[in-house]
Amino acid sequence: MSHTDGPKEKPQLITALENPHYHLLNWYGEPTTSDDNVIKKNLLFWHRWIFNDLSDDQKKWLIQENIFDQNEFSAFTLHEKNTYIWKLEQRLNKEFPEQHFFLRDGRVDLTRTYFNSIFYCI
Repeated sequence: MSHTDGPKEKPQLITALENPHYHLLNWYGEPTTSDDNVIKKNLLFWHRWIFNDLSDDQKKWLIQENIFDQNEFSAFTLHEKNTYIWKLEQRLNKEFPEQHFFLRDGRVDLTRTYFNSIFYCI
């Protein structure tokens, strides 16, 4: 670092609502603390989304702990994933027209995201 280089600026944070991956994690909406049905639906959606990235032990644990029923817990097909991505891109581009959301690279990124309340996920 030369003497002319100042301190690096911290990256600007975006709100959770501006992060498309947050919307993916909360496909069925942001749950209230007492809304177990929405929480369960969001968890199932998310774990089906990342199903192929989970280890066999993680999958077994989620079933053994009765978090998911084995019959409902499977990966989304590529067609299902692409349909959800398209729907989310359409919704977000309508809500945030000044930004362009494109989620096809497969990465989920919550870095540089500001959460104004406690965010839980398993």
